[in-house]
Amino acid sequence: MFGIIYIVLSLLAGKELAEILLFTGKNAQEAGSRHGQHKAFCNQIWVLAAAAFGMGTLVFGWTTYMISWAASEAGAKKPLIYGNTAVLIITAVVLVLLYWKRYRKTGTVWTVADRKLISDSRAFRKECILFGSLLVFLTWIMFYVFYIRNGELYSGFSVYARFST
Repeated sequence: MFGIIYIVLSLLAGKELAEILLFTGKNAQEAGSRHGQHKAFCNQIWVLAAAAFGMGTLVFGWTTYMISWAASEAGAKKPLIYGNTAVLIITAVVLVLLYWKRYRKTGTVWTVADRKLISDSRAFRKECILFGSLLVFLTWIMFYVFYIRNGELYSGFSVYARFST
């Protein structure tokens, strides 16, 4: 359960950080436009989703391990518990305050850039079908290649004791 909360908070924090880099200044006004038109050449939600995952994971990992290192230097027996707990609580509080402030100011938690992430809903449906089918196929491949039988993890169908001659 905490792993799911960790991933969700990581994605939300990464989204806020990625929006700062992707949609600041001139880009915030032109988000969703190309050459003065009001339609983007692609749905920018996919760029933001990848950036949110990457930045959230990076920032959460660094922060967790920095706090855990400090806890281990202070003599903690299980320092990762302190790092994970601190990162989860701090991120949750910061996100709640950010969304509350944004909601009081604009009446919604969505930013201007958030509303323009999907510029072509017809293409977005096709992209969702493509990425959904890729997810199903890659998940099937993963469980087809890596499986557990009699308590042992197998990789493929042949078992090799050594990879050298």
